[in-house]
Amino acid sequence: MCYALKGEEKTMPLKPKYSREEIIDAAFSLAREKDMSAISARAVGKRLNVSSSPIFTVFECMEQLRAEVWKRAVAFFDERIQQACAAHPETSFITIGAETIRFAINEPNLFRILFVRQRPAPKHGNIIMTDSKAAAMATQAITNTYRIDGESAKKIYDRVWIYTFGTAIMSMTGMLSLNDEQIYDNLSRQYEANYLLIKKSS
Repeated sequence: MCYALKGEEKTMPLKPKYSREEIIDAAFSLAREKDMSAISARAVGKRLNVSSSPIFTVFECMEQLRAEVWKRAVAFFDERIQQACAAHPETSFITIGAETIRFAINEPNLFRILFVRQRPAPKHGNIIMTDSKAAAMATQAITNTYRIDGESAKKIYDRVWIYTFGTAIMSMTGMLSLNDEQIYDNLSRQYEANYLLIKKSS
């Protein structure tokens, strides 16, 4: 449900001066540079060099626009993951983790929006990395690499994701500083260690 916020009251419908995509682009750039909380009709209008009124010729309320920004952020992250996996399909399970950590370092505000702050309802997008197309691809790669069953591969991936998320958070906040080689090496060791644990218990 949409609620008009103070200072963001709707006016009579006008012919849109900017397209839906242009408004989303402006709002996304604000979120990328600052945070989702930076998105307001006034701030988006200022970025487009217009008043806040044109925003409401396209969106009924700011909640709708923020939902679109969320989806844009999900798509932006997913594209990064897919491109990285396409370049290294045989080690996609390591690539996903490495790219997630790099994303936290290079895009801290978007990472915070996707993984740290309270998420919108599931209908706005699914970014759970242990339940996604990327996770399925990684699990299959683990199965092929270590010659284990799918259930064991999924268990390994889920365990390493906890390490990945923790490393990403510490990297985002500046508590940890790793270069690409260290990121890849640490993830490789995590997978190897968890594989040996699975093998030992079987």
